[in-house]
Amino acid sequence: MTTSSSEVTEKATFFRNAAKYSLFAPLIVFGLGIVLDQGVKPSVDPSTYRMFAIGIGITNLILLLFGFMSGIVALCGIKKYGKEKILWRGIAGLLICGFFLSAALLIIPVILHSATK
Repeated sequence: MTTSSSEVTEKATFFRNAAKYSLFAPLIVFGLGIVLDQGVKPSVDPSTYRMFAIGIGITNLILLLFGFMSGIVALCGIKKYGKEKILWRGIAGLLICGFFLSAALLIIPVILHSATK
């Protein structure tokens, strides 16, 4: 079985997948946050929920950080694999993940300060 040249050029490379993950990481974060929050909140006591919420927050930060790093890695592959399906996904994912990461890093000290009072 032979493959045509169009199938070879449309092959999903690591860099295309990294750009795609970078773009969709914020959606994954919001989806997981909403589903897990609404699924667990009614069934647990407040002290257990607080620990669960901290776990969700840390997981979301890690996913956003990986999305940010994936955007950087994807943009590094443009020279070898071209701009198609890498450039706009990588830049958009990098900007969106960067925005949410910076917002989270600005909010964390405020939350910690209010929790100590």
